[in-house]
Amino acid sequence: MTRTARLPRLVSLAALYAVLALAGYWVTLGDVFLSDDYASLYKASRASGWLDAASPGEQFSERWIRPLPAWTWYLNYHWFGLEPIGYRLFNVALHVLNAVLLAGCVSTLARSRSVGAFAGAAFAVLPSHPDAVAWVCARYDLLCVTGVLVCIGAWSRYVDQAGRAWHLVAASAAAVAALASKEMALSLPLLLAVVTLGFHRPAPRRALLGLGVVTAIVAVYLAARFSLLGGMGGLVEGEQRSHTSLAPGRLEFLRSAVVLSFTPANRELFPLPWHPLKIFPIVVLAAGWLAFGNRDGRALLRTALPFLVLFAVALLPVAPWARIGIDNHNTRYLYLPTAFSCAALGALVRGAGALRARVLFSGAAVAIAVWLAGLVIESGSWHEGARRAERMVTALPAHLGDPGPREAFVTDLPGKHHGAPIFKNGFHLAVRMYTEYAGRVWVVDRAGWEERRATPGADAGAFLRWDGTDEDWQRD
Repeated sequence: MTRTARLPRLVSLAALYAVLALAGYWVTLGDVFLSDDYASLYKASRASGWLDAASPGEQFSERWIRPLPAWTWYLNYHWFGLEPIGYRLFNVALHVLNAVLLAGCVSTLARSRSVGAFAGAAFAVLPSHPDAVAWVCARYDLLCVTGVLVCIGAWSRYVDQAGRAWHLVAASAAAVAALASKEMALSLPLLLAVVTLGFHRPAPRRALLGLGVVTAIVAVYLAARFSLLGGMGGLVEGEQRSHTSLAPGRLEFLRSAVVLSFTPANRELFPLPWHPLKIFPIVVLAAGWLAFGNRDGRALLRTALPFLVLFAVALLPVAPWARIGIDNHNTRYLYLPTAFSCAALGALVRGAGALRARVLFSGAAVAIAVWLAGLVIESGSWHEGARRAERMVTALPAHLGDPGPREAFVTDLPGKHHGAPIFKNGFHLAVRMYTEYAGRVWVVDRAGWEERRATPGADAGAFLRWDGTDEDWQRD
C-alpha cells in the first residue's frame, strides 16, 4: 500500500478513535484538577523558562526526571491558564494519537489491517485507562507510550529489507523521548528484540547494530539519572522503600495486571466474576474466531504469541514496585502493557473470506461497544470524584472566615473515589491557587491533627475535618 493510499485510512482511523475516546471521556473534560495535578500545575506556573520547567525536583514524596511531560505542562499553562478543559483535551488527543500509532504498528507487524484496526479501537476505549487519560498528571504514561510506539514503528522499517539509516535515527529519537517521559521505556531494548525475533525473522545483521544503539541510549540515560538523583529516584519516603523490592506480593500485581488487561472492568463496581463487562468481549471474540475465523492454531500463535511476550516485557519495569487495585487504582501502570494485550486480542479477528470477515467485524464491534460502555461508567466515577474534590476546595474558605487564620489544619481527606485520586496530595496547592485564603494549609492525619490541637497556641489556627457523610467541613 502506498503512502497516498494509506493517508485516507489513517485519517479515517484517527476520526473513529477520536469519536470513541471523546464518547468515553466526555463527562470528565470539564472536571477540576485532581491530587498530584496541582504540583505539576504549580511548578509550570512558577517556572521562569523551559529549563526551569523541566528541572529535576521533588514532587511530594517522589523525585523524577521527566522533562517532556513538564514541558507540556509549561505549554498548557501558557495556553489555558488554570482552566482544566484544555489540559484534559490535550490528554485525550495524545490517547487518540497512541491508538492510531498502535493500529499502524500492529498492522505492519501482524500484516493484517483488521488486527491493527481492532487493536487501536480496543485501546481507545479500554475501561482501565482513565487513570492514565482522565488524570492530567499521568500524561507521562501517554507520552512514554507515544515514544515507544513511534520507536517500534521506525524500528520495524529499519529491520525490513528496505530499511534505511534514518529509520534507526527516528527510532533512537523516539527512544530518547520515551525515556524523557517515564522510566517504563527502560524496557525498549528488550521490546525491540522481541519485535525483531517475533516478526522479522531472519533478522538482518544491522538489527544487532540498532539494538546496540538503543541500549547505549538507555545506558546513558541511567548514568544521567544516577548522577542527577543519586540513584534511580522515585519514592523517597523511608517507609515506602519496601515497594521497590521484588517481594512475593509482586506476584499479586502480575496476576491483577493480567486480569485487568484482558478483562478490563472495575472490580469494585462490578464484583461478580461473570459480569458481562468483564467476560462478554472475550467470549464474543473467542466464539467468533472458533466459528468463523482462520482456525489454524499455528497462524494464531504466530500472530498472538509475540504480542503476549511484548505484554510481559512491558510489565517488567513496574512489576517490582507498582501497586494496582481491583477498583482500577493505579492502572496507569498498565497503559503500555495493554497496548500489547489489545494487539494479542486483535489476532482473534483475523479471518479468511468476505463472509467471515463481516461476521468477525460484527463480533469485534460488539466487544468494542461493551468496553465503551464500561469506560463511560468508569469515567462517571471519575467525574463524581472530581465534583467531590471541587466541593472540598471551594467550601473551605467559608469555614475559615475572612480573612481567616494564618494556619489551617485539615484531616480526613479522602484519597480515592472508585480509583479516581481526589486529594492524597496537592490540597494545599489547590486552596492557594483557587481561593482567596492567604494562610497556610496543612494536611495531616487524624493523629497529627489531634496532637496539634493539643499544643499551646493551637487557638491561633483553624482545625477542620472532612465529613464524608455530610460532604462538608466540620470545624472543631
